Amino acid sequence: MNLTDLEKHIPAARWFSNAGTFKAGRFELAIKDLNAWAGVSIVKTPDSNSPSTASPLDQMQWLPSSQDSKDFVRPELDSIVNSSAKRVAIVGERLRFSQMTLKCLPDLEGFEIFQVGPHSLSKPARESALYAVRRCVTEIVLDEQGFWTRIVGLYLRGHWPCGILQDESKTLVVL
Repeated sequence: MNLTDLEKHIPAARWFSNAGTFKAGRFELAIKDLNAWAGVSIVKTPDSNSPSTASPLDQMQWLPSSQDSKDFVRPELDSIVNSSAKRVAIVGERLRFSQMTLKCLPDLEGFEIFQVGPHSLSKPARESALYAVRRCVTEIVLDEQGFWTRIVGLYLRGHWPCGILQDESKTLVVL
């Protein structure tokens, strides 16, 4: 993916419209709703046909959502950006793509799938999408595509990549 591709995909994205329908692959865990973290929903992994009510939240680290959150997956990107001649261009592209994404993201308030009891996770969901887009833009400009480009692809297809299990394989948890 390049910036031109990303610019075309963002307005056409299915932002969160397929949340709860993800089909897990290897090193991925699909959850059908946020109640999975409370241990009340059935979750399945591709490596097992038997359902489990174990709570992935017990061992999951949420993907960053705040603009000033540290990237625990690819922290080296920050030092590469800071020492890069492309730093100003990267910051400008991040801002441009953040604004574009913000205009396209749906208002998720009131969507039941983002509710956990009295709590709404609609704001963190939107903010994590923005964070992922900024990091993806960084990967693309630096020609270092990897984790964040993959994560943005999941958002563009309507899913919410929530976090990473702290297991040996670093399983990605996707709503």
